[in-house]
This record gives sequence, structure tokens and C-alpha cells, in this order.
Amino acid sequence: MELTGRAPRWRRGVAFLIDYALLIAFAALLARVFFEPLAAIGDYARVIGLALIAAYFGCFHSRLGGGRSLGKRLLRLKVVKLDDDLLSPGVAAARAIPLGIPAVLWGVSAPGGSPQIAAAGLSLIFWGIILSTLYLLIFDRGGRVLHDFLASTRVISSSIPAGAVHTNWRDHWQVVALICLLAAVAPFRTSDEAGNEIIKAIEQVPGVRKASAFTFFTVFSSKPAAPGSTPWLEFHVQLVNAPSDPDKIAFLLERAVFQGHEDVIGLRLVKLQIGYGPTLGIARLTKSITITTSLTQWRQHQPVFSQLQDCTATQSDADAAIRSCSFIIGQIGQSPGNLAVAHVVRGAAYGGKGDVQQAIKDFSEAIKYAPNQPAGYANRAQAYGKANELDLAIADADRAISLAADNAQLYGLRSSFFRAKGDLDKAIADVEQAIKLNANSAGIYFERGIIKYNLGDFKQAAADMHRSLELKATPYAIIFRYLAMVRNGEDGRMELEANARRLKDQKWPFAVIELFLGLGSPDAVLAAAATPNDQCEAHFYLGQWQILSGKSSGSVESMRISVQTCPQSFVEHSLALAELKRLQQ
Repeated sequence: MELTGRAPRWRRGVAFLIDYALLIAFAALLARVFFEPLAAIGDYARVIGLALIAAYFGCFHSRLGGGRSLGKRLLRLKVVKLDDDLLSPGVAAARAIPLGIPAVLWGVSAPGGSPQIAAAGLSLIFWGIILSTLYLLIFDRGGRVLHDFLASTRVISSSIPAGAVHTNWRDHWQVVALICLLAAVAPFRTSDEAGNEIIKAIEQVPGVRKASAFTFFTVFSSKPAAPGSTPWLEFHVQLVNAPSDPDKIAFLLERAVFQGHEDVIGLRLVKLQIGYGPTLGIARLTKSITITTSLTQWRQHQPVFSQLQDCTATQSDADAAIRSCSFIIGQIGQSPGNLAVAHVVRGAAYGGKGDVQQAIKDFSEAIKYAPNQPAGYANRAQAYGKANELDLAIADADRAISLAADNAQLYGLRSSFFRAKGDLDKAIADVEQAIKLNANSAGIYFERGIIKYNLGDFKQAAADMHRSLELKATPYAIIFRYLAMVRNGEDGRMELEANARRLKDQKWPFAVIELFLGLGSPDAVLAAAATPNDQCEAHFYLGQWQILSGKSSGSVESMRISVQTCPQSFVEHSLALAELKRLQQ
């Protein structure tokens, strides 16, 4: 018969550390392999951590593992019932949960609503279990700890003679109850209403899942902090997703902390730890950034932050965007990310005003500050296309695709440049790849419809325009759906009327739709074309109207004007060239 007895306390402690080191390593590996799915479920991933603990000890501390986990095998220990029988897997798993709960709850902050009551509950569970276990480990004569009493078990050693179990729960319940009471009331010592208000403000920021606060030396107070009080406040912020614009999320979080809370912050430094990633409690894998700032710095930078927000906001007023972004660009000490964004937005505003060369300069500056981001290259490619620099546009589109190979819009963009150059095979290949990546983009189906129209495949062009209109109604898709149907021998008038009613305004090129419906005239179309680009388009559509009216000879001049006046990147330019070839056959 094997001689057994109480396990030395230090051996239990070492065995526990070995087992938890193994669990932490496995949980960290799990978090790395399933990073995105586990990060997406937030704190619910902690349940998986608790399940790992229960499964591990439920297996090895039961009869399945001979009552010995890896740590206990190395330290020659074994978990048994009070009668020295081995545990069932269910009892062994339940026995592991009390010690697993504090590990899983590490870093959990109290939810909103009744924060102090929730904090008291968390403190009771977390510190009550830990401190009670430490007390019993030191003072219980039989060497039994909290989960041993709850599961009626003990840990024995083969190197010490057997002995009776000298203690029971009645020897300790008063002390354990006192420990739990102290743990529960500890959160009520602090006056953290001000801190809770800041946390609520942080959690209102879009993209934030939860926030928690840590203070040092003193607690939050509604009174201004004086020199010698808390040197800094720390806020841990957990995001729902990885931030696509770290500078913007940092600005929004700083505003949430400082705005309206100046008296609470006072002279303290503020540390913001912004993270995203899975946490299983026993292990967490976080991608994070840390920002240290102060109320003084916030006040100095607030005008810059406000301008940055105006710059990055979607604006119909190009002049306002240019002013706000120019303010950011002119500030000393701006981060490369802020400067890149400001140049991209200002470049787009200049492009909208027709200043293509200034737009190209801004996009080039954006690329200098963010050479590994596709936005600068994609926007400069569009600007080069407007400037009829198709080879440069294709080169920039190539670079953008190399940085974001799963972006369907980039393939659609490059397809338009190949089409403009007349390389329709490459254009088709790109647009087909774009549809594989995103089958719900109206613009991509429109692009393929234009290529098919260019090739004279009017049936497929009509089908692509129909799909484009299903996803989004645009006047150009309506026009080309009608043209392709008629060129394919179908009557498209009723559908043209129905589609026209879907449009919310009658801006250009609505006059073209009225022409095809018989409600307008060629002179009315030319009169409605207010800009040079509108004029070049107008001549193309007049040429199409002449072809449909049986006046092919008169359409040649309209197509020639369109070729001469439209930028090469315009669909009307490449289609006018294709029509001239067909008319001359």
C-alpha cells in the first residue's frame, strides 16, 4: 500500500505555477491562431479561458490522469478525496473553477449602471478567493485550501507518511467570511464618480468596446488635482476592431477624457493605453498603442485636433476642406499619419475643383508621408488619369494593388485605365478580378458594361448595366442601359422612363435622358452642359442619339468632337473611338 500524507506547502505552490504556466502558453497560442474571431467576441473569450482550466484539471486531477497534472507529477503530488479515492472528471473540473475564476477575471472592469456595486462584486470574487486561499494555505493544519474544502479533497504526497485530516471548514469560516467582507467593501473606500463619468465618455467614442481606469496614490476627486497628488491617471481602452486611423481614434479618446473634465484632471498626466485583441483571462494578446498627455497639451493642440476633424470629415465644400487641411499641413510637429490624411483630402478637394496638377502634388506628398498606404497611390492614379497620363496612372494603380491586393475598387480603377488605352483584354481581366472580390459593387458592373459596349457586345453590356442599377441608380448607368438595350434590338423606352423616376434630381446628364425620351432636343442638351467636360459628354450622347435615329453620317462629327475634347480617362472618349471605327467599316 502506498504511504501518503499532507503535501508540503511549497511543493503545492510550485506545482500550481507549473500548471498555470502551461495553461498560459496554450491559451496564448490559441489567441494567436484565432486572433480575429476571439478579439471579436471581447470579454466572452474569458469563458473559453475558464473552460480550458476546467478541462485541463478535470482530466488530470481525476481518475483519468491519476490525480496528477504535469506540475503535480513533477513534484510527486496527487489530488484525492478525503478517503484517498480519486476524483471523477466532473468533480475535478468543478474543483478547479474557484481558482480559475480569479485568473479569468484579471483585468475585468465593473460594468455601468451601478459601478460601485458591480466593483464590490468583482472584488469579492477576485480578492475574496485569492486571499482566502492564501490564508488557508498558510494556516490550515491539514494543508487544505478553499477549493479543497468546497470539493472535499486534499493534496497528498508519496514522500510523507499518511495522517488523518485534522481540520474542517468550521475552523476557518469566520476568518474567510471576514476576508470576503473586507474584499467586498474595499471599492466603497474610493470616491470614483468623476472617474466613472470619464469612462462613460470614453465608451461613447465609436469603436470602443469598454474602458477602465487606474489611478495612482490617490483616487478620483471632484476637486482640481494639486501638486503632490496623483501624478498620473491611466485609462485602458479596448477597441472593437483594429483602428484603421490610429491618429483619429487617439484624438477622439483624448477629447472624451479632457472635454468637460478639466477640474477632475487638473495637473495630472494622463496615460491612454489603447488596445485591440483577444483576452482569455489567463492569457491576452493585445496590439496596443500608449499615449501620454496632459490638460496643458490638450489645450495647446485642441485647435489642431478640431481642424483635423474638419479636414477628415466628408465635406461638399471643397474650399472648407482645403482650408482645414492646409491648417494641419502648416503645423509643426504633426504626425506622418495626420499629414498623409490631410494631403489626400486636400488633393481630392483640389481635384474636385479641377486643379489636377495641385491634386497630384498633394497626393505625392501623402505618399511621401505614408509610402505603404494605398490611398495616396490610388488617388494620384485617378488624378493622372484626368491629366491623360495613363502610363503613370497604371503604375500608381499597380502599386496600390500591391499594397491592397484584396481591394476590388483598385482593380476596377486600373481596368478603366487599360480601357482608356485600348487594351481591352487587360481591362476585362481586371474587372473580372474585381467582381470576384466584390460582387456587390455597382461601379464595377458599370465598368464591365462599358467595356462590353466598347466591344459591341450590347447584350452583355445591357445585362451589366441592369445589375449596376440593381445595386445603385445612377444617371449614367440608366443612359447606357437604355442605349445597350436599343442597340441590341430591344425596346427600352418604358424602362428608361421608370429608371428616370428613380433619380432624386435633374442635374446633368438628366437632359440626355430627356432627349432619349423625346422630351428634349439636341440644343437643350448642349445648353444644359455647363462645363467643358459636360460639353464633351454631350457630343458623344448626341452622336448616340443620331445613330439611334438613323443619322449615322451626322454622328461622325459628334464622335470626333468627343474624342478631341474628352479626357482619355472618360468613358465617352474610348466609346467615341470605338463608334468611329464601327461607323467607318
